[in-house]
Amino acid sequence: MVRVVSEIWNQLDQTRIQALYESIPKRIQAVIKAKGCITKY
Repeated sequence: MVRVVSEIWNQLDQTRIQALYESIPKRIQAVIKAKGCITKY
């Protein structure tokens, strides 16, 4: 299982990962604004 997860991890597109990472503050703010309820994310 560790081997499979490592292979998949290494295949992830770094640009996509960076975009997701950079969107974290916006996503957290949406959760705060929604008071923990459903957001578009």
